[in-house]
Amino acid sequence: MNVLLVDDEMDVLEGITDALDFDSLGIESVYLAQSAAHAREILLSRNVDIMVTDIEMPGESGLDLLQWVRDSGLDTVTLFCTSYANFNYAQKALEMHSFDYFLKPIAYSALQERLAAAVKEAERIHSLKSAVIGRMACRITKSFFGPP
Repeated sequence: MNVLLVDDEMDVLEGITDALDFDSLGIESVYLAQSAAHAREILLSRNVDIMVTDIEMPGESGLDLLQWVRDSGLDTVTLFCTSYANFNYAQKALEMHSFDYFLKPIAYSALQERLAAAVKEAERIHSLKSAVIGRMACRITKSFFGPP
C-alpha cells in the first residue's frame, strides 16, 4: 500500500510524515508532492493507492488533480484536506467520488483514523479488481480451450 501526500506547504507534508504511523496502517511508501504537476508525475511513475491532497494550491487545484486521476482511469482513493470551509469545494469533491473531505487543521490521530479507513477502501477495491480479473481469465480460458 502506497500513499501520496500533496500540499504546497512543505511544513504540512513534513508534519504529517513525522506524526503518523504509516507502518501500522500497512503503508510501505509515502510520496510527497508540493504541486498537482509533481503529483501527476508520481502517479504516472508509481503505484499510488491513496492520495491525500490539499484543494487550494498555486497553479492547479486538488480538485483538478482528482479530475485528472479519474480521467486517467486510476483507482486512487482520494482524501481532500483544505483550510477553506467552502461548500462548493465539498460538493465538487463528493461529485468526483472522493473518499473523504476534512478541514485543516486536523488532529493527527483523526487523520490516522481516516487513513486507516482509506486503506480498507483501497484493499476493497484491490479485491474487487482481482476478482474481476480472475473471472475474465476464466472466461478467456474457456473460450479458447472449452469447459474443463
